[in-house]
Amino acid sequence: MTLQEKLNNLKSNFEKSAPKEILKIMHRATGDLINSGITDGVVKIGDTAPKFELKDNDKKVIRLKDFLAKGPVILSSFYIAPLDPVLKDGACGMHAGQAQNSLKFIR
Repeated sequence: MTLQEKLNNLKSNFEKSAPKEILKIMHRATGDLINSGITDGVVKIGDTAPKFELKDNDKKVIRLKDFLAKGPVILSSFYIAPLDPVLKDGACGMHAGQAQNSLKFIR
């Protein structure tokens, strides 16, 4: 099962059990965000990543350009919403697991 299929199943199961009034608010808020244009600047699959740097867990600065000097780079990013019931129930772990399973095809 692909990551997208797992996420779709997780979402479907949540929507079956969530109170209807909560779902209505969530769907309206999602539509409002999309209609606001907030997603217009999102980097999409195949786009060239902007140059960036960040700190790892040990506070060491990591730069994209340093990894690119070694060869092609695949970036995967997602936001963990601490109050999001879908992510809370395992979507983040599925994302990490799917990435781990894909390593054999990337190398």
